[in-house]
Order: sequence, then C-alpha cells, then structure tokens
Amino acid sequence: MVEIGSLLKAFQKSVVETVELTPIGEIPFGYYNGAVGIRNNKLKADIVTVLPASMQMMQYENTQYDVCVPSLVFSFHVDKGRLEKTRVFVLKDDKPTGNSVLYRYPFGNVYDDGRVCWGSNVFPDILEIKRLEMVMTLFIQSPCNSDLYKSEKCIGVKDIPLRELFEQLHNKQNFPEEYLMPIKKQRGKMCLKDLMTWKK
Repeated sequence: MVEIGSLLKAFQKSVVETVELTPIGEIPFGYYNGAVGIRNNKLKADIVTVLPASMQMMQYENTQYDVCVPSLVFSFHVDKGRLEKTRVFVLKDDKPTGNSVLYRYPFGNVYDDGRVCWGSNVFPDILEIKRLEMVMTLFIQSPCNSDLYKSEKCIGVKDIPLRELFEQLHNKQNFPEEYLMPIKKQRGKMCLKDLMTWKK
C-alpha cells in the first residue's frame, strides 16, 4: 500500500507545477476518493472523506450535548496549500458507493448547498492530506448557532428549534432517519459521485 505522504513527495519531485489533478482512488482511514496535484509547489487537491456515524460532543451556543451524528461526507477543495472550500453532507448507506444519496447536514453552520460557514476560524496551510482530519474535528467541535438552521429545510419538520433538536438527540444511539432530507439537483437527487468533479 502506498503512503499518501510518499505519493505526494513523488509528485513534487517529478512535477514542478501541475494544474491537472491526478486521481488517487479509494484510500484508507475514511478517505473515500480524491485527486491531487501541485500548484506553485504547494498542494492542490479535491478530497472526499466519509466519517462513520458516531456519538460526538457538540456545542450549541454555550451548551454541550453528547449526540448521535449520522455518517458525514466531507468534500474538500485545496489550492496552493489553502483550504478554499469545504462542503458537508450526510449518508445513510453503511457502505458508500458513487450512487449513495446525499442528505442535508441537519445541524447549524452549513448553507443549503452544503458549504460550511467557518466564521472566524483560520486554517494553517494544508501541507498534506492528513491535515484534513484536523479540519473535520474542528468542524464537529465548533459551536453552532441557528443562523443557517431552518427546521423544515434541515430535518423536514416545522418549528423544531435547533436547541430542541439537540435535546431530543442527547444520549440517543442513532440519528432518526426520518430527519434526513435528500439534496436535490436539477434531475433527481444528489449522489456521492456528484462530488467527484475530477472524474467528469
């Protein structure tokens, strides 16, 4: 098995600057798929990761809740070593495939199209793919508020404030599937393969 760090070093030695991304396929430790390259001697990458459903300590305003978080899909775009865009979605499938339907992230800090609102968070340069693990952790642990949360859009139910949702989920073992809203596109529902733009 090729280490990601070794792979990137090989790219750096063989290519001064590459605008095109080189697909790296499925790789372990939650990295579902991706493509990497070098621009101005810094990392350029599109990476899709899948974080399995788990219990997580999350914070709403000043209150912490131990809640069941559904399986999350992160889509990262890195250019010249900088994290340019992060999107997050939800999966139902235990074993994701390209046709796995994407669902809306049900909590705060995320726009309708899945883009993450990072607020005042500033990231150091992403020098290697492994640093994206820190980004995922920061996302989950960052306090959220109700600014981007509308219960009917986020969980399909009217008039459930975000704090009430956290109260409902506190110490529950599984996230209610009926609260997952599929992401729609022009024709049908958005799937995992739609995030892999380097394959198009």
